[in-house]
Amino acid sequence: MSDWLAMAIFIPKDERAPSEDDVLDRIGVDRAEHRWGPLARVEWHVEELDFHLLAQLRFLQGALLKLLPDHGGDLPLAEDGALPLAHAFRDACARSGAEVGMLITHPDQAEREWILERYWMVLARDAASLASEHFGLLYMNDEVAAHYTPETRRDARDELPGGPGRTIFAGRGSARWF
Repeated sequence: MSDWLAMAIFIPKDERAPSEDDVLDRIGVDRAEHRWGPLARVEWHVEELDFHLLAQLRFLQGALLKLLPDHGGDLPLAEDGALPLAHAFRDACARSGAEVGMLITHPDQAEREWILERYWMVLARDAASLASEHFGLLYMNDEVAAHYTPETRRDARDELPGGPGRTIFAGRGSARWF
């Protein structure tokens, strides 16, 4: 098992797909410093799928863990040390025109193959299936989010306020990112 985590953003292709550099600029990757938001030592890959560009960023699990508070409990979202990462993620999704974005916080799910096995959910705009994966963060643009109805018993999770779209966490409080 790897100690790498990932972000995957699915950007609809149009007649003229942007270059990898354009995509990385929209996402906010500092290629010279290998940084993205509050994360250092970031690797990236952009590839064309049938109907989307898939932009993936990989980063060390320890970089996320350093941002998280070292105590449990129901820490309010506004006091979460990793909140800058959540904002960078939502902003990257919005600026890139993504339909769906996933911030994957379990190393066994951060591999390209695992991500591609969920591509059908993006194609189907299946908000319920995407939400059931409990990604550390899930971004859905307004069109996909329109099909998302949280089930209160199953979906006790925090949501990043603001938009566009909806950005929901895996859980609430100390389970927010996992």
